[in-house]
Amino acid sequence: MQKRKCAFIGVFIICCFLNLYPLCETAAAFVDVDHIDLKQGVSYERYLFGGNGIQIEKMFARAKVLRLSDSLRSAVQRIDFPVIFTTYGSITCPDCAIAVPFLELLKNANPQVETLYFTRDNKAREMLLERTGLNRIPTIFITDRSGKILSEHYVEHPRIVYDLLAKSKTEDEKRAHIDEFRAGKYDDDVQSDLSELIDSIF
Repeated sequence: MQKRKCAFIGVFIICCFLNLYPLCETAAAFVDVDHIDLKQGVSYERYLFGGNGIQIEKMFARAKVLRLSDSLRSAVQRIDFPVIFTTYGSITCPDCAIAVPFLELLKNANPQVETLYFTRDNKAREMLLERTGLNRIPTIFITDRSGKILSEHYVEHPRIVYDLLAKSKTEDEKRAHIDEFRAGKYDDDVQSDLSELIDSIF
């Protein structure tokens, strides 16, 4: 009798688990595409520490020669409430090295602006794909201090580079455009797209 009772309880537990499993799976799969958990972010200094000496040196060297365009400076100075430029990226990413220094200049240009940097864990990858249609870095949003996303997004390259890549007929041609971008040729276009990102919060 005792064995039958234990077996019945075991079967009952398994049946309960099987009935609840789809609900658990659905809950686990839920991704909030409107909010970012700011506690997962790190400062610019911590972001830099994720790289080696050469990568950090290159970042500082680039930051020294960059200047905000008049249009981007004007755009960031319109922000009159606290915002955070939340960026998914890595110091090891050459495309991040183009955009990130501009974000730090924006922070210096307006005390209402902060920056936070995030790595792409599996949950972040799902969110980026659902929110932007892409899973690439850097991906930049503007949020409020609760993590609510206020803006559109900037992903990887400025629009002009995506257009050039789409029109390229060979892989060598694509590579040439990317190399030019990483050499700073399209910095003005990066600033223009960041200006539009700011405009999208108003």
